[in-house]
Amino acid sequence: DHYLTIEGSHFNFNNTNKNTFEEHYLDANMNSLSLDPKLEYQETTGLTQSNTVQADFALPMKKGSKLEVGWKSIFRESDSDLYYEALNDSSGNFENDITRSNHFVSEEQIHAAYSTFGMQREKLGIQLGLRYENALTNSELITSNETFKNTYQSFFPSAHLSYSITEKSDL
Repeated sequence: DHYLTIEGSHFNFNNTNKNTFEEHYLDANMNSLSLDPKLEYQETTGLTQSNTVQADFALPMKKGSKLEVGWKSIFRESDSDLYYEALNDSSGNFENDITRSNHFVSEEQIHAAYSTFGMQREKLGIQLGLRYENALTNSELITSNETFKNTYQSFFPSAHLSYSITEKSDL
C-alpha cells in the first residue's frame, strides 16, 4: 500500500551566562608577573530557534519495486551576543571591551526534494536516488556592521546494489 507522512518540529533554546574573571600573568615557573590581577566581566546571551517540516510519500509498484518522494524544509534563526567588560584601574569602573565583544545574528533556510526508486529481482536489489538541496544563509556581525550571504544549490545522486547470498547474508 502507498502512504503519506507529514511531520513538523519546533526547537527553541535560550541561555544567558554571566561570569567574572581574574586574569593573572605568570612566568614559566608559575610566579606572578603583575601585582594586580586584571578583572573582567563577560555576559553571553543566546537564542536558537529551528523549525522543520517534512513530507514523504511511498508508492509500491509492480514486481517488488517502489517509488518514494519527499520534501524537507528547515528554518533556523540564531542570535548570540557576547559582551566583555574590563576593569579600568584608573576609574575603578568596568568598561566595554569592543575588541572582545561580538553580536552575531543568522538566518538559514534549507529546502530539499528527494526521490528513490528501488526494486528487487530474485537475489538482486537495486535502489537509485536523487536529492536536490537549496540553502540560503544570511548572517550579520552587528558589532562590526558586517553582513554575509551564502546561497547554494546541490544535487546528490545515490545508487545501492545488494545481492542475497543466503537468507541471512547479503552482499
